[in-house]
Amino acid sequence: GEWKFYDNNGVLTDDGDYNEDKAIGEEKSYYKSGGVESIQVHDSEENKSYYQYFLMDGQLQTAALRL
Repeated sequence: GEWKFYDNNGVLTDDGDYNEDKAIGEEKSYYKSGGVESIQVHDSEENKSYYQYFLMDGQLQTAALRL
């Protein structure tokens, strides 16, 4: 199911879907400012994940595929 994680100040830090303690589908991490820090897309059928990391200004910093 859907999970949301917050820091001690109640600021959203991560959200995503999990099944049997494994991330499935899209998962996002956020900067304290609320901007997206990273997006991970998990493909359980292919057993791979695609990662995108963003700078604080929203520009794409890095993209990678993990097999």
